[in-house]
Amino acid sequence: MAEFMSWANGQRTDLKRRKARLMLALCAGAGLRAGELDLLRSDVTVDTHGILLNIRSGESPRQVPLLRQWEALVTAELAGLAPDAPLWMSDGQKKNKSLLNGFTDKTTGKSPNGTRLRATWIVTHLAAGTPIKELMRAAGMAQFNNLHHYLEYVGDVGELAYRSELRGSVDE
Repeated sequence: MAEFMSWANGQRTDLKRRKARLMLALCAGAGLRAGELDLLRSDVTVDTHGILLNIRSGESPRQVPLLRQWEALVTAELAGLAPDAPLWMSDGQKKNKSLLNGFTDKTTGKSPNGTRLRATWIVTHLAAGTPIKELMRAAGMAQFNNLHHYLEYVGDVGELAYRSELRGSVDE
């Protein structure tokens, strides 16, 4: 992620730097898909519980809490935006499934892939022990068909923790 942040900060224009940083935050920090980047400033709630993104469009409308590590970046990007201003998309830009690829194709350096950033978000939550039901809700998934692919990147807890977790996880 540090390399991708360097990529984002190394873009040639303010707009590209802003969009690149937000791409990282929204995809790796909230697991958004390309078709869900049509957020307005008013779709973002900042309060004492963190940042909540209101996803109105796409396959599954929902509210997604942003990972804490991305909050400062998003808060900085929100500064100065009017309440009805687009957060990531440009005025008049149409959303589509290749939205992120179209953007990254016009940037300099080795760019990230939106789908892989979303996978990073999922793996981060699995490794942290986020309950699957809540992760699926936040991800907008009805099924977790590829769980085994994500679990390849989640470390084992060790034999004693394994036994302890499974021994104490079910009440009689």
